[in-house]
Amino acid sequence: MTRTQKRLEENELKKVYDAIEDYVFEHHKLCSIKEISQQSGLTESKCRKNVEYLVKKGEIYEAFKSGKTNPIVYIPTYMMDEILRIQKKPGWLEGYSFEEKKSILEEIEKCREDIKPFEMFERLLYATNTPLEETIAFVLDWLEFKDVVHLKDNPDNHDIEFKYDGKLFLVEAKGKGKEGNKEDIQELEGWVKRKIVNENMKRDELEGLFIVNHYRKVAPEERGDPLTPHAKEFLKLNNFKFITTPHLFTLIKKVQNSEITKEKAREEVIKGEKYE
Repeated sequence: MTRTQKRLEENELKKVYDAIEDYVFEHHKLCSIKEISQQSGLTESKCRKNVEYLVKKGEIYEAFKSGKTNPIVYIPTYMMDEILRIQKKPGWLEGYSFEEKKSILEEIEKCREDIKPFEMFERLLYATNTPLEETIAFVLDWLEFKDVVHLKDNPDNHDIEFKYDGKLFLVEAKGKGKEGNKEDIQELEGWVKRKIVNENMKRDELEGLFIVNHYRKVAPEERGDPLTPHAKEFLKLNNFKFITTPHLFTLIKKVQNSEITKEKAREEVIKGEKYE
């Protein structure tokens, strides 16, 4: 086998593994070969071949296999391990607890609370879907933007909103394997138009902000352009702003290191990043 062939095979394996992982995160469901093919862009036969190899290696788990008509669905093994590791404790066990354990658990809980903000900040660099939305809302609130709301209970809506300088900002957040595209910007455009039509708001009372975690599986310094050419055109057409989550992470770190104030960080978020 040549080096080129080996690279191509490794690339296909990575595409299939990433497709399975991303599908679970994005849809909160396990996926069959059909969904893996749709997610990865590879043919079903190629996906089946690569999945079989990943199952043999122990990286992917066959979560369900029953009968000829039921499809096999897959999940990354590390996710399955976490599911199996969690066992609900019976209620009566509380009466058998050790006092020393209670004291340790209190310390652990305090440490968890102390470390939570830093783990949320780090999520900016790798998360997608609801976890990414939760993180961005947390960060915007931490930066002391006004009236930050994560609209998690209503998926038929923009992801987050907040107020700044008398305007309502509507946020569309995306964690992507590649760049943000025109469809992402069109989605944001739709939310802004709906606010105008349904709530009689004026366009100059609203701002659209696209926040993207592009090429999220790649180290931030190695990532490509965060936007496709068409996405840039649609941003310009709608006069929307955009910011990447790695840039947001950098601003957070500067605030933490007392290099800039939260006020300055807010100004940078609102200014957005250049995309021309």
